[in-house]
Order: sequence, then structure tokens, then C-alpha cells
Amino acid sequence: MIQFWLIVASMLVAALLSVIVPLLRRGSRGDMALSRADGGGAALATVMFRTEMAELARQVAAGDLSSAQHGNARRELERRFVDETGAEPAPATVRAGSIAQRAGTAALLLALLPSAALVLYMRLGDPLAAAVQADSAAGPEDSHAATQGSLDVMVGRLAARLRRQPDDAAGWTMLARSYAVLERADDAAAAYRRALALTPGDPQLLADYADAQASANGGDLTGAPLQSVEAALTLDPANPKALALAGSAAFEAHDYPRAIQYWERLEQVPGVSAEIVTQARANLAEARQLASGAALR
Repeated sequence: MIQFWLIVASMLVAALLSVIVPLLRRGSRGDMALSRADGGGAALATVMFRTEMAELARQVAAGDLSSAQHGNARRELERRFVDETGAEPAPATVRAGSIAQRAGTAALLLALLPSAALVLYMRLGDPLAAAVQADSAAGPEDSHAATQGSLDVMVGRLAARLRRQPDDAAGWTMLARSYAVLERADDAAAAYRRALALTPGDPQLLADYADAQASANGGDLTGAPLQSVEAALTLDPANPKALALAGSAAFEAHDYPRAIQYWERLEQVPGVSAEIVTQARANLAEARQLASGAALR
């Protein structure tokens, strides 16, 4: 695990250098628009724009959006970006900005990019590991404290925008996942409900909603969370997170044969990470041992 975070830190440093060094060398029309913004608000809007564009790309890759839907959503994000910042999403360099402006923007990006990377990991990475593990390790407190302030600012801006644009399903999804990162389970569940009201047939949203419901209920998957899990599996029987949660619910109910069935299915899902497969097999071994003991009694 330490090696993983060292690799992440190295990649983050490389990404920061690739952005900040060219920024300090020359300015662009977009940079000048950001430097004129009030207190770095345009820079935050840029981070949110790029994050939402990444989410659209993920939904297209997963087959959740058609090309036409993706085009419409992308144009809406670009229009909103222009409205909020007065800058084009892909600015063309027209002249060098002042050193002070570019240095200020570079400092702002240096503060925001790590927290933006954390949000992207929670959305595009593999947060399923926590759902499959029987005993999850808590994240470092110092890392959480370092990103808390920036995340609160970003989440506050997103929540304010959604009050003005309540029909943005992707925005509600992002807000829900951001609340989950901030460990605000009740708020995450409420945001997932808004997203599901706009896209009711999304199995991944249902699985995420079940996770948030359980977290808000002290980790208890019975009742409404389990209903959400079952609805997700009805729509997508191979959804990894729904299978993991269903296995955990069965295990907690001492229904070991059923837990084994879910975790065996999870183990066979194409493309699931090696870490998840390893944890699923460990859970399977424990469930099989308990099932054998129950049978002998």
C-alpha cells in the first residue's frame, strides 16, 4: 500500500510540473481570464469542468451515453463554462500574461490539483475495494486534513450551481460522490436520490446509493439499502459493487451459501481489479469455512 501511494505521489508531482512549468513560461487567453476572476473562482470552475468532462467520457465508455447524448452534454458543459468564467474551454494562446498573474494561477492549481485528483479517483478509479473488504483500513488523517478545505470549496460551488440547475443528473452524481469522500453519508444519499430521479435505470447509481444508505445507517445493509442493491442487480447482474454489497449483506445475515454465490460471481466479472479478486477470494474462504461449520452443527 505504501508503494502504491509513493507511485501516486510521483505521478501527481509529474502532472503538476507538466502544468505549472509551461504556465509560468507563457500565458494564454484562458490563463488571463482565470487571473481576472474573483478569488480564483474561474480556476475552480475549470477544475469542475474537466472533472465533469471526464465523467462524460466514463459514461460513454461504459455505454451509458450515446454519441448524440454525449455531444449534447458536452456542449452544455462548454456553454456553462463560458457563462461562469467568460473563457473558452480550450483557449488559444494569444499573448503572454503577466508573471504575477501566471504565478498566482500556478499557486492556485498547486493547491487544487491534489484534491481534484482525489475526487477523480473516487469517481473513475476503483472505490469498490472498500465495499468488498471485511476490514477496511482508515486513510491517513494528515492527507484528509490537507484536502478537506479545497474539497469543501469545490463541493459548495457545485451544490450552489445545482440549486440553479436542478436537472443536471451528472452534477448530482458528482455531488453525491464528493459528499461520500467528505464522509457526509446523509448528504450523499440525498444527492444520489436526486440523480436517480433523473436517471432511474442506472445500476451503478443504485449500487452507490445503497452504499450511501448503508453508511448513513451505521453500515447496516438491511432494508432500503438491500432493495437498492437488488434493483441494481436486476438491471445489471454483473455489476461489481452491487455483487460485493449483496455478498456482504448475505454474510452479515449469516446466509453463507448466498454470500458465496455473490462473491463467486464477483470473482468472475471481466475487468475487475486484481485487488478486488484477491479480497473476494479471502471472503469466499471465510464464508466457506463458516458454512461448513454450520453444516456440521
